[in-house]
Amino acid sequence: MIRMKRTLCRKYKLARNGIAESGKAFDRLDEAAPAHSKTEWLARERIAQSSRLNDPAAMDEYEINIKKAPSKKEIELRLLEESNACNAAPSRRSVATWISTGLAIEEAQIALLVKVRRIGRRSTETQRLDIAHQRDRLQGQIDGFTRSALMHLGEGFDADDEPDNLNVDILDDLDDDLADFTKTSDTWTNSPELTVIPLPSNLGVDRCRRCIGEDLIPLEMLLREGQANDALHNLCIHLCNKAILFRTTVRQAKSQALKTRAWSQVTSVQQAVSLHASIYTKTRKQMMKLEPGQEQLQKYKPLLRKQLKISTVVGDPNAQGQ
Repeated sequence: MIRMKRTLCRKYKLARNGIAESGKAFDRLDEAAPAHSKTEWLARERIAQSSRLNDPAAMDEYEINIKKAPSKKEIELRLLEESNACNAAPSRRSVATWISTGLAIEEAQIALLVKVRRIGRRSTETQRLDIAHQRDRLQGQIDGFTRSALMHLGEGFDADDEPDNLNVDILDDLDDDLADFTKTSDTWTNSPELTVIPLPSNLGVDRCRRCIGEDLIPLEMLLREGQANDALHNLCIHLCNKAILFRTTVRQAKSQALKTRAWSQVTSVQQAVSLHASIYTKTRKQMMKLEPGQEQLQKYKPLLRKQLKISTVVGDPNAQGQ
């Protein structure tokens, strides 16, 4: 009985302090909110409260409503629907899918480079065979993409006249040790993960304008925005997973075996973070080659290393200030 009384007293003190802190936080929000917004919110609150008995869905008014940025798939689908509505020629109707395929190939190139880095020079035969199979599949995708480029870029495009044979941009997007390893590898010159594919951003704006591919520039820009949105979304997901792993798995591990297993999970998530960070950085560099507008420059900014660090404090729902 005495223990329960002490517990209730402690909870009462915490609740009383919480009321004071919540009141101060509410006052700060109330002072910062515009007057017209507060009037609108009060009107919507009255409607929700008066309708909730007959329509429980009216309480959805209190749900957090965050508009998600469109993904690459959503943008590609919208472009295809617009092309069909305009009765475009078959060659121009599939151009969005062709560009989207090119973006997927670039992501596969980065993923393969990251995998080559993880394996290192002391690789087993099984690992080298797996890399060889992936390179073979990737080379087939690149060959098919390059063959179809003539249909979309016009007669002015020559598949044998490419800007570079080495995708230096991808190497710059990744860590320095990965670039050093790839450049010193015996087979790096024949690696499909370093091949430059004929996307408008790789060919250059001026060259596309000389071909019939000038209208491909805004299409790639739109799909690049979707690709950047996907990369940023995946970064948020994996960083949150990393914070949760630290709090629920690493810190809770009581034995060396559990700690080893927990850190293995953290390493796996960190590899995913590095991959999507490299994809976003590569995507942004390609967008800069397409002469973006001020809106894109303000929205898609360089990714900093400090932005990839996580704080496990936000994972504690009982912490003050959350």
